[in-house]
Amino acid sequence: MHLLQVTLAAGVATPLGSPFEGIANGTFFQQIIIQNNTAASVRIGDATVSSTKGILLSSGTPGGSLTGSMEVEYSGNLNDWYAYSDTAVTLDILYIE
Repeated sequence: MHLLQVTLAAGVATPLGSPFEGIANGTFFQQIIIQNNTAASVRIGDATVSSTKGILLSSGTPGGSLTGSMEVEYSGNLNDWYAYSDTAVTLDILYIE
């Protein structure tokens, strides 16, 4: 199990396993939990996520969260998941390899 924080730039779709967060080639996982603990809303999706497209994680304490798991034969890659926010925020991500 690993816990990391990803800081999103304002108005940019950011891969959750982006190289500037220290994960050079992404990280594969079997289960993931993404938690928004900030005062701004965040959307989760693919590379086309935007202010109007994607799964909405509401703001607040506690904020919205998304939980996902993969089949044993297939694992997700953090670089395939993107997040977007209109303001710079930091997301908490818990994943199991």
